[in-house]
This record gives sequence, structure tokens and C-alpha cells, in this order.
Amino acid sequence: MISNEYGFNFIEIPVSASELFLRVFKESNPECKLVDKKLDKCIEYHTMSIVKSPYLRASYIFRNGMQLRKESGLKPQTFPSYFENNLNKWETLPSDIFHSQYNYIKDETDIEIFKYEDLLDDWSPLNSYLGDIGLHSVRYFSEQIIKNWESDYNDSDALEIVEYIFEEDFENLGYSKL
Repeated sequence: MISNEYGFNFIEIPVSASELFLRVFKESNPECKLVDKKLDKCIEYHTMSIVKSPYLRASYIFRNGMQLRKESGLKPQTFPSYFENNLNKWETLPSDIFHSQYNYIKDETDIEIFKYEDLLDDWSPLNSYLGDIGLHSVRYFSEQIIKNWESDYNDSDALEIVEYIFEEDFENLGYSKL
């Protein structure tokens, strides 16, 4: 979402807390009109995005995928088989298509990236960034993290396939592999 008035460009990455951020951002900045296109190249844009640990993000993707499979009358899958099937395009739903987070921001030359995990504890760097642009601070940033998401990785195949699928995120976004 883009605010041409403030020169603010927020790159939305699915399943990275973008929806949560936009909701609280709009509450805190109701006068800020958000659109989908930049006006022109004469405006200096401040570009930011929020990223999530690939392991945690994969758990959200999996849980959402299992809910959608259930609603569509499809059989459930294990964590590793879900990602293997998606990788090979076997037994998938259109909503199962996902990309690395880096894929959404790789073409940006000057981008401020905030890690979701850090924002849960301290969002003051994010608010300082917004304040420097002339926007209001977000009042809160919280989300219920999936309970026991680490248990998705009890199977070594799960680690291997998530690390393979989200290799670009590990290489470019400062996340370490387990």
C-alpha cells in the first residue's frame, strides 16, 4: 500500500503480519490515504516491509492450508507432505500458492525491513521510522502466535523442505537455519 502524500510505500507480504500492521496503521493514521500505485518518480518514497521467520511463517501457511482443505472436503496432510505436494503441484488448492518473502521485496533498492518477531517485543524502531516520515505511531502490535508451532518441525523432513522452499529468505533476510 502506498501513501503518495507521505511518500510511504508498504510492501505487503502474505502471511508475514502485513494484514495486522495495516489494520493498526490505518487506525493510527486515518487521514492517510492508501492506494496501489505510486504517482511518479519525483516523489521520494520510504519503503518498508515486515518479514516473519520462515519456520513460523511456514507453520501459519500449513495451518491455513489445512483449514482450507477441510472446508473444501479434501483430506488433511502432514506438514512435510503439504509442502512437498505444493512444491510438486500435487493435490493443491489455488490458495496453496505461496512465495518466499524475499520474492516480494527483491527488486527494492532502499527498503527498511522489520522482523515480526522483534516487533512483538518492541515496536519503537517501527514507530520512530513512521514518525520520521510524518506519520503517527501505531498504538499496538500484537498477535496470538500459533501454540506449539515448533512441533511442526519434529520431523527432520519438515526442516529440510521448509529450508529448501524458503532458501532466499534465509539467505537475504537475516534468519538462521535450525
